[in-house]
Amino acid sequence: MSGTRMRIAAVVGVLLLAAVGSVTLRPAIPPAAATASPTAAASAFLVGKLVNGDHLTNSFGDDYGLTADLAISLAAADDQDPALAKVVSYLAAHVADYADPAGAGQFPGPYSGAVGKLALVAEITGQDPHDFGGFDLLKTLTDHVCTAADAAGSCTAAGDFYQSFSTVSQTLAVLALARGGVTPPAAAVSRLTGLQCSDGGFSSVLLGPADPCSSEVDTTGYALQALSLVPGAASAVTNGRSFLLAAQQADGGFLGAAGENSDSTGLAAQGLLVTGSGSQTQVTAAVNFLLGLQDSDGGFAINASTPGSDVRSTTQALPAVAGAALSTVSDAVTLPTATPTPTPTVSTSHTTRPSPSATPASSRTSVAAVGGSRELPTGSGELAATGSHTRQPLVAGLLLVLLGCAAIRLGRRPERARRR
Repeated sequence: MSGTRMRIAAVVGVLLLAAVGSVTLRPAIPPAAATASPTAAASAFLVGKLVNGDHLTNSFGDDYGLTADLAISLAAADDQDPALAKVVSYLAAHVADYADPAGAGQFPGPYSGAVGKLALVAEITGQDPHDFGGFDLLKTLTDHVCTAADAAGSCTAAGDFYQSFSTVSQTLAVLALARGGVTPPAAAVSRLTGLQCSDGGFSSVLLGPADPCSSEVDTTGYALQALSLVPGAASAVTNGRSFLLAAQQADGGFLGAAGENSDSTGLAAQGLLVTGSGSQTQVTAAVNFLLGLQDSDGGFAINASTPGSDVRSTTQALPAVAGAALSTVSDAVTLPTATPTPTPTVSTSHTTRPSPSATPASSRTSVAAVGGSRELPTGSGELAATGSHTRQPLVAGLLLVLLGCAAIRLGRRPERARRR
């Protein structure tokens, strides 16, 4: 009888262990994912990735930049207002941690790209960018326009927003000001349009006078969204559109550092959206390409050769699928009243501060970006990188393994007792 029990338990254990393989091969599917619209499924996927229901993290701690991207994506989906309100409230409570507008951090800001992104979050969700988390974000931008390059690298050229470090950061600052009803400084706009290459695309890096200009799809998508709001920039928008149309692949996708991918395609589609109805056929083709990369859990994969949903890719793809651009998307929410917000004194004078490029290597973090690798100071507030991809273990699989082992051991105990 004990031998029979052992065999039965062993069979049960083997079946349970075999079940683990089938569990780990299937992604977790939210209950509504199979029937939800593409945007609703994607927004539900993003909400499911939130820590404590209000932010995202990475290997180094809280990921403010990606959390802001997620907020913008939820606003584009316009179906997760309770979650969106919590995320925006969290960002308002961490303005100093991310953007350091007052220049009081370990690596003093302001970081203009982060300031611009937070201002956009405020504008998109019906908050006041002049008083977001206790800071006047738009005034911070206008008060920190470089008049010349500096040796520390905080200003690459006249017209840069202080500590922008990339064309995308420069673009976000221009976009936030224009959308917020503040005329962007002429020098900043001139600097941005000066980063447009001869083929109509935009350089991803803030070029010096002798630097060669190499166009990038992602940056061009951002730049068109900003310049579409700037009077007198129509020719730059037209030329940028021409570059994107020429860069689109036969299947509707766009190339970036990760090959033909959802991040670049999403940003390019948003850029084309602001160029008018003449680009609708190309936008539709881009959206169809993106839908081909959407997984059963609602998230989007980075590309066809990298299976599994990626949070960052989903934040870039969702607005394009929803037909939303940074210049127009809007989803006003009411923030929870219990969230405390800091009220520091905002510095309005510009002085040269230590650049993150001068910080010790032990204080810096290397991250992968669409345009290649770049090094960021930990907690500096610089824009989050694109293209990261992570997987989380399935707790259910581990439990099944333990149950299987336990069943086998229980079956063997009578046999060992009989042999004694």
